[in-house]
Amino acid sequence: MKVAILGCGSLGGVMAARIAERPDIDLTVIDRDPHIAEAVNNRGLILRQGKRMWTLPTRLVQQAGKQSFDVLIMATKANSLVE
Repeated sequence: MKVAILGCGSLGGVMAARIAERPDIDLTVIDRDPHIAEAVNNRGLILRQGKRMWTLPTRLVQQAGKQSFDVLIMATKANSLVE
């Protein structure tokens, strides 16, 4: 299944990290911020739960282009939805 998450902030990043753990899902994370894209593409998503911490490699793009997805999760602030 092809899944996209639009927005990689505090909510989108946690959802992306959890979904990235599933081998049956082809995940694409989309975020316009070049700083977030660089950090995630270089280091992966870092998830912390209590004292446990793990890193998940994730592909983050700044725009999806003409890709199609089975599921799109909107994790953006309401004032960013129009853009």
